[in-house]
Amino acid sequence: ERFMRAVAIRCFVSNFWKRQYGIVTGIDAHSRFLGLDSCLEKIQHERQSWAWVKLYIDQLHDKGIISIMDLIEVSSKITNLLKTLEPQPSDEFLGICGDLLSTLRTLELLRLNRKDKISKKFAEFRGKLIYQATSDDDEEHDQFSNLVG
Repeated sequence: ERFMRAVAIRCFVSNFWKRQYGIVTGIDAHSRFLGLDSCLEKIQHERQSWAWVKLYIDQLHDKGIISIMDLIEVSSKITNLLKTLEPQPSDEFLGICGDLLSTLRTLELLRLNRKDKISKKFAEFRGKLIYQATSDDDEEHDQFSNLVG
């Protein structure tokens, strides 16, 4: 849901903004949205965009896409998946979905890579500790053997 809401904020153009400001693209609407201070107009735009994208969210849930991780797993086929939604999303919507998913996929790969590196470093460190503990035990055993004779 959060992902689709983020997409909606970036491409939704309310009828009011079309009439009042002549805004016709999501990029212009998003720029205006970001420029607004916390005000009723900003809250209304946010709520309208979320209501607008709710139809798509429900359809994705019906298709088994529940979380962002589900979207990342099918990210290579996201355009085809989104084109099955009714009404069919605009090209701008599809492009923003693709861009955001690409960013999320990159962040997830970085996270997994970092986690893997940390696991390897931990394993190396753990191995050194075990080796050191074993070495210390051998030295203590040798010292004890020398004392006892």
